[in-house]
Amino acid sequence: MTSSDIRAEFQNYRKAGLNGDDMAATHLETRFGDGLARFVRRVVRTGRGTGSLAEFILHEASLVREQLGLERDELVSELISRLCSVITGQGIAGRVDTVSVAERQTVFAS
Repeated sequence: MTSSDIRAEFQNYRKAGLNGDDMAATHLETRFGDGLARFVRRVVRTGRGTGSLAEFILHEASLVREQLGLERDELVSELISRLCSVITGQGIAGRVDTVSVAERQTVFAS
């Protein structure tokens, strides 16, 4: 599978989520969960990464640790769920998502 194939699949899950498919984030997590888990674990373990995805994970990790105090495996699972929800345009009800964009914070309220 090429990066273009993966990008196309992510876009399809996002379209599905934006079109009202409540299971889009779950399907995305099922399809790419193992790869996302490896990526999230590496970013959390090292505390660094390049790109907006790594920045999102680090930001969310600090929030989740502060608010929920989860252990590593639970933290990774929560971060993957949040990531898939954001990718598919679905939010966790009542939660405010902040994503760093061009040195500004953009707030997505769900």
